[in-house]
Amino acid sequence: MLDALLFAYRDNLIAANYGYDLQTCNIMASPEPPPGCGRYFLAICQGGTRSENDNCLGEYFSFDATLTMRVDGVPIDRLGDQRLASKLARTVGPSGEPSFNARCEQIRAFFHMAWGILQDANTNLIAMTPDATTVYGFCEPARYRGMDLPYLVGGDWFGAEPDQDEVGLVSALHFADARRFQPIALFV
Repeated sequence: MLDALLFAYRDNLIAANYGYDLQTCNIMASPEPPPGCGRYFLAICQGGTRSENDNCLGEYFSFDATLTMRVDGVPIDRLGDQRLASKLARTVGPSGEPSFNARCEQIRAFFHMAWGILQDANTNLIAMTPDATTVYGFCEPARYRGMDLPYLVGGDWFGAEPDQDEVGLVSALHFADARRFQPIALFV
């Protein structure tokens, strides 16, 4: 079920023409970008699920969208400097590209309570269960629940050796409570 939702969020963000494609935004098992990623990478990672009902299946799904941005000119010994991370997050990129914070705000606004994406998730559910006679889809979209402070990471985040001089800026945006309702004793 969650896969249908994650693919819908990824595909809609790519289609929105914010500069993401499958090389810069994908569903990942962990928030670290793949080796060799470009300047930006958005990892969409599965979160937890829960059900709060006994007499039906009222499921709530969550996921994180973790943005990574490579930064240049930062010595590796500054990785713990939160003031530097905050300054870099506010800095507009080369050629006027959006700042790290602006990209995070764009993702937050695009994913929060996105009813259109929810409809695409339901379309994905139908496609993923072609033999089902009834498919109970999502009835409420995911809600933005917060963002971690941007922090600096070293080369190991990018799959490089830890002593590499690569540095990146990272923050996770948390989304939760995408709801799916299904009466008891129905399994699709």
